[in-house]
Amino acid sequence: MKTLFQYVLLLAFMNITACTQAQMPHTVKSESYRDSIVNRYLKHGAWVFPYYSKSWEIYIDSALFFLPQEAYLWQQKGMPYFKKMKYQAGMRFLDSAVKYDKKRYLDYRAFMKCIFQKDYVNALVDFWESRHINGNSGLMDHPYNFYIGLCHLQLNDFDSAQIYFSSCVAEQEKNLGKDWVHPLHTLYCGIVLFEKEQFVEAMKYFDQSLVQYRHFADAEYYKALCLANTGKFKEAYGLIQQADEDFKKHLTFNEDNAIYERYPYQINRSMLDSYIYILKSINEMHE
Repeated sequence: MKTLFQYVLLLAFMNITACTQAQMPHTVKSESYRDSIVNRYLKHGAWVFPYYSKSWEIYIDSALFFLPQEAYLWQQKGMPYFKKMKYQAGMRFLDSAVKYDKKRYLDYRAFMKCIFQKDYVNALVDFWESRHINGNSGLMDHPYNFYIGLCHLQLNDFDSAQIYFSSCVAEQEKNLGKDWVHPLHTLYCGIVLFEKEQFVEAMKYFDQSLVQYRHFADAEYYKALCLANTGKFKEAYGLIQQADEDFKKHLTFNEDNAIYERYPYQINRSMLDSYIYILKSINEMHE
C-alpha cells in the first residue's frame, strides 16, 4: 500500500517527465515559462502541503530542476528550515537566493540573520551592503535602521543602538506625524535608555509606545522596572500586574515572525513571574 509520500513523489516525477518532454527544448527561460513552472510546482504543488512536510521539499526540488537559477525557489526551499530552527541548513539555500538575486534577497538574509539566527555581526554586514544597494529602504514594516539598531543593542553597543532607533522615530514623526510612530520603535528607544539607567527618559518612550499600542504588555513591563528603579515600588507592582493581565490576552509583540522567534527583549512568562514576585515582596516589606 502506497504512502502519501510515495504518491507525492510519483506525482512530482510524472509532472517532471511531462514538463521535460514539453518544455526542455527551451534554452531561454521566458517569463511565461517561469510562471508555468511556479504555477505547476508551487501553486498546485508545494503550497498545497504544509511547508514542514517532505512533500513541500519534493515540489520545490522539482521546480529547481527546471529553474536552477531562480532565487525565489531557493528562498522557498530554505524558509521551512528557519522556521524549524535549523538555521545553518536553511542559510545554505538562502545564500543561493542571494547569489542569483542580491538586490531582492540580501536584506531578507540580513533579517533572517538578525531575528532568526541571532548572528548580529554578520547581519550588520548584510544590512550595510543592502543600504548601499537600496538606500535606507526596509522590509517587514521596518526600515533598515531599525534592524541595525537591534544588532547594536544585542551587541551591547547602546550608544549606536540609540542613534539608529532615534532616527527611526524622528523620520516617522517627520513624515507621518507623532501619532503614527511605530510602537516598537519607541519601545526600543526606551529599552536602550533603560539599559543606560536613564529611567525617567526611558519611561517617556514607553508611554509613547503605549499611546500607539494600548495595553502593550512589554512596554508596561519595562516601565514597571523603571518605576521600581526610581523607588516607586507600589506603582511598579500595580503596573506589572497590569502587564501580566495583558500578556495573558496576548497583547505583546504582534510582528508576523514573533510566532516563530522571540524578538530581542520580548517578555515571556518567566520574566513576568520573577518580577511580580520581587515587587510583591518589596511592597509587603513596606506595609
